[in-house]
Amino acid sequence: MASVKYYLNDSEKSGIRGVAQKNLLAKRSIITYMAVNGACTLSDLAGELNMSIPTVTKLVAELGGDDIVIDYGKIETNGGRRPNLYGLAQSAIYFAGVDVGHRYLNFVVTDLKNNIIDIRRQEPFELRNTPECLDELCGRISDYIGSLDIDADRIMGIGVNLSGRINSNSGYSYYYFNWTEKPLSEILEERIGFRILIENDTRSSCYAEYMSGMDEGAGNVIYFYLSRGLAVGIIIDGKLYYGKSGFAGEFGHIPFFDNDILCPCGKKGCLETEVSGIALERQMEEKIRSGRTTLLAEKYRRNGKVFVNDILDAAAHDDVLSIELIEEMGEKAGRAIATLINLFNPEQLIVGGAVAAAGDYLMLPIKAAVNKYSLSLVNNDTKFSLSRLGNDAEVLGVAMLIRKKILGL
Repeated sequence: MASVKYYLNDSEKSGIRGVAQKNLLAKRSIITYMAVNGACTLSDLAGELNMSIPTVTKLVAELGGDDIVIDYGKIETNGGRRPNLYGLAQSAIYFAGVDVGHRYLNFVVTDLKNNIIDIRRQEPFELRNTPECLDELCGRISDYIGSLDIDADRIMGIGVNLSGRINSNSGYSYYYFNWTEKPLSEILEERIGFRILIENDTRSSCYAEYMSGMDEGAGNVIYFYLSRGLAVGIIIDGKLYYGKSGFAGEFGHIPFFDNDILCPCGKKGCLETEVSGIALERQMEEKIRSGRTTLLAEKYRRNGKVFVNDILDAAAHDDVLSIELIEEMGEKAGRAIATLINLFNPEQLIVGGAVAAAGDYLMLPIKAAVNKYSLSLVNNDTKFSLSRLGNDAEVLGVAMLIRKKILGL
């Protein structure tokens, strides 16, 4: 019995040729069509895929024998012979996503319709650019797949998020795990045994928010990802915009401020030096050292470090300094977003990432600054939204993107 993975395999790499390749491609077309359009009759399938009904009947029967396609029974008609309806079994195809954060891993498995089958959040992990860390990551992914109560052969592929510059087409990561000439995606495929897509976390989040239907009429969307770093995801005419080398959206590294703060990119004055989770942590620690009162003072003296989540939690408990720093960052973020609105004139702008959990403390100063610094004729057409998926956006998005790549959607 052949698996779905076999039919959605890359026939060029597998060496399949001739009639076998033709049948494989035909079955792949049937699977993909049903994935997009749902259940259908043999007649509809034949017409859409430009195949004869006998050929479609034979291929669907073979897919049924592999428990990939099921017969939903006859449908009602106005008269005449009632045709049968065929569609994919929901359990036929799964996709996995892994979000690699600086201090955690998130895992998800989704089905054909992007429904969540399993999700595990915030599992402790320390991201380092070392061979030992890569070994640990591969082991953790394999352990997760092995722990699932589903047939691993039905997992078509795994999407893996990383921050930094990623070329998802070539499979190269240029910030983490970049010490060999071999693409990171190939290394992961060899070690884990699944088809791998590596993707930038901002683009994955952007795609998830867009696909979740924040505004079904919006084809041009800017996703402002304010997390530990800062970047933007861009949807143009309903498609993710990657740029020439796959690096579009590095908005955090424009020279926005006249300061001497060194950015992780190695330059000074980048937007990210004052609008990011790293900046928020640095500003809080500076204020504590200067003697400002805050709920986090004791935590800083005890650990020598304050994290973004600590500041957000303190703000939720009415810590004046935390609220003040978030609002100041919101004003700076709003000035930057005004630039994006003037440049792209998007239908929708979504603010997401870890810092977006601050809610109105962040959004109100953003909107005030946008009204002040952008062209009113332009921003009047832009709908503002907070992330709907929150911290799940990254891992759900990369699972959706590996689905998109494999099914050719």
